[in-house]
Parts: sequence; C-alpha cells; structure tokens
Amino acid sequence: MENAFGSAVFEDAFQFSAVQTAPTELRYLPSLYSFYGSEIGNATQMPLVKGGGPFTFSMDDPIGTFSIDETSGIITKVDAFEVGDDDKIIKTFDVGVANEKGDFLAEDVVTIQLLEKVVVPALIR
Repeated sequence: MENAFGSAVFEDAFQFSAVQTAPTELRYLPSLYSFYGSEIGNATQMPLVKGGGPFTFSMDDPIGTFSIDETSGIITKVDAFEVGDDDKIIKTFDVGVANEKGDFLAEDVVTIQLLEKVVVPALIR
C-alpha cells in the first residue's frame, strides 16, 4: 500500500488457491444444431463444464457420422448421411466428461438434426 504518509507491504494479506474438482455439469449452448446430411465438417460449440480441467470428453455415435474432440468437446460431422426428401433425422447424444478427480455423464445433452439440402434450380431467363 502507498499513500501520502508512506508505503507498507502486507505479506500474506491475501491468499488464493485453486483446487481441481470433479466435473458435475456439462452443457452445450445452443443445445440444438441443424446440419445438412450431405455436408461434412459442421461442428457444435465447445461445451460449458462445471469442474476443473483439463478434461477428456467422450460420446457414442452408433451411426458413425459424428466425432467428438477428446480435449475440447466439440462434436463434428465427419461423414455424409443420406436423408430422404422432406425428411429429417434427429439424434440426441449423451456426452461424458472426465478429469483426474472424477467423471460425469450428461444424458441427452445435445441434439443434432440432419436435414436434406434442397437445391433450387436457377431461373432461366
């Protein structure tokens, strides 16, 4: 501290220590995504996690169209998936997150709908 009367140092006046805790919550914002079935590379945002990192993320995708980045939790569409005309496929995923202190499974935490991309023919003049 310093003022008109001089200065003083207060050793150990404030202490802070961060402690890693097990993950207790995981959320994607938004929690609903829409991707075209024929396109690849679309991705979610990084999830919000309550707990201390670094984290390891996991998910099960039985259709093999999506992949999760194990360190960021971003889910990416890695393969095309055929969607019929005027159809949509809706898939809801459970995502797991773990650190050195424990793990947490967020059930039905993110929903991805696959849509058929409609191509409108160009007008001929």
